Amino acid sequence: PVYSAPRQFLEVRVDGRVSNYFEWLGAGRYHITNPRGTMAPGARGPIKDIYFGFNDREFLLRIDCYRQAHQVLGRFSAIRVLFDGEQEVALEITSCGAAAPRVGVRQADGEVKPAGDARTACDAIFELAVPFSVLGLEAGREVQFVVEFEEPGDLGARYPRESSIGFRVPTADFEARMWTA
Repeated sequence: PVYSAPRQFLEVRVDGRVSNYFEWLGAGRYHITNPRGTMAPGARGPIKDIYFGFNDREFLLRIDCYRQAHQVLGRFSAIRVLFDGEQEVALEITSCGAAAPRVGVRQADGEVKPAGDARTACDAIFELAVPFSVLGLEAGREVQFVVEFEEPGDLGARYPRESSIGFRVPTADFEARMWTA
């Protein structure tokens, strides 16, 4: 895969900053590279890394930019996290550069409803925590997702570009299964 998988449950303080070294240490990571290769000339995009993971009740996402996230993400009209499991689910984040961006769940009919107990923060980094129950994702389910950045009037970028990021919604014994000496 083009990403690393989560290795442990995360306890993230959703505040838009890396609160401590260990906060995202066990997360999965997708590093964004120049689509023409690392040695190709050309401007890199504004997004550097996408970290993802979970605890026993929430999906967690972090977006790192090459500058302060609140400065970079403000140019996007929406960020979408598209999940493809047994049923398609989409999170839609608006007011992307605000201290607490709004997050909703896009329904099959296209209507966006508030995402319940979801939490967001955007400062140095962007952070999102959304309960699996809000997403309709049950423990043990295989899920794929992509992150889209929409610019006014245009779909700006999608990561990963040609594939998706996958994980299994954790069961209660996730950390015991991942334990190594």
